[in-house]
Amino acid sequence: MPLKKISAHRHVGSGLLAAVLVLSACSSLPPQHRNATQAPATVATTVTAGSWDAVVAQLGQTATRLRANGMEAAPDIMTAVLDLGQIRVSSSNENAQITRVGIPNRMSGRWTEPSGDAEKDRQQRERNRANANGYFEGPIDLRLRFTEWAHAFAVVAPDSHGRVRRSLLFFNAEGREILRLTLANTAHEAAFDQLVMQFRSDDQSAPPLQPAGTAAGAATPAAAPTPDAAIDLAAYHAAWNQITDVHQFNRILRDFKLGREQALRLAPPGKTRELAPESLQALFDGAAARGLPIMVFVSNGAVTQIHGDPVHDVRRVGDWLEVEDPTSLLRVRIARVAHGWQIERGGIYSVDYYDADGQLVTSLFGVRSSAHPVPTEWIDLVKSLPGADDHAGRRLN
Repeated sequence: MPLKKISAHRHVGSGLLAAVLVLSACSSLPPQHRNATQAPATVATTVTAGSWDAVVAQLGQTATRLRANGMEAAPDIMTAVLDLGQIRVSSSNENAQITRVGIPNRMSGRWTEPSGDAEKDRQQRERNRANANGYFEGPIDLRLRFTEWAHAFAVVAPDSHGRVRRSLLFFNAEGREILRLTLANTAHEAAFDQLVMQFRSDDQSAPPLQPAGTAAGAATPAAAPTPDAAIDLAAYHAAWNQITDVHQFNRILRDFKLGREQALRLAPPGKTRELAPESLQALFDGAAARGLPIMVFVSNGAVTQIHGDPVHDVRRVGDWLEVEDPTSLLRVRIARVAHGWQIERGGIYSVDYYDADGQLVTSLFGVRSSAHPVPTEWIDLVKSLPGADDHAGRRLN
């Protein structure tokens, strides 16, 4: 199901808007399930190119502007989405896209039950709101950076088959789409419409945009903040070797003022290995052959979406590598992948892939569980991937 590019202009009709929302090629709810509480839905391939122009041209018709600037209302909108049942969620960066269908999880009782300490509970509520009170693990697994969210719209429009689709589209300050949610069941249409009324903006004109390249989450060529020669490698290596959780890596980058790829290149001996671009195809083919569940992260600076399942149907479609299942679609523009890195941090093995500008395309991890805390099949697969030329990389022992 290759992505079809649709050119959009400032003045478009509802027909083009519908095409931008949902392609004619995408599957819809079977007739026998259209009135079901939770009808099974398959993935829709979405289009992001030109979606801002298409949406704002339909303000007052099929599109409604919502209040969603930063932390003002976006967390509350996403919390309200938890009441909509099965949804279709799509997010992307320039070179990768994840689309998933499912019912997002809510925060567990561990994070919501009162502790008896009023101030502690208040702070926990604020943290929960910053995570929209859910979306951890499960079929819809998101990490939301609301400070990069600027604009939101609700769109209610027929698709190419005449079926009305209800969607929420979120954009950054430049007008780049960062997240799209589409209702994938008929039982919660009234709740969706109520959400739109609750968060409808008093101003229904097209909001102004920042110039390209100025938004906080905009993609810019990666640059090493500190020259290699100025890095205290001994201290940096010591910090890396003390990692007990991969999330500590970002703190180390900040502490030593390192670019992400620079950090991988200067890692302690045996901790990283540069991979050939074709290793990405080998990784997906190997995971599919083994029936191996993997975690695939795609981020655009405002949203990180995670695919966490086994992969089955892996295919090359033009410049894209596609992994499709009934309720998920993962796409990577493999032609833009310049190189990858095998990484080991605190015993956790992962793989990063970058484009020629040093922009992170995707990160991949093995799936751990209480029964399999060390995913040995994943580690074996990663170690088997083809490396870059000998002068460009280092192999793990």
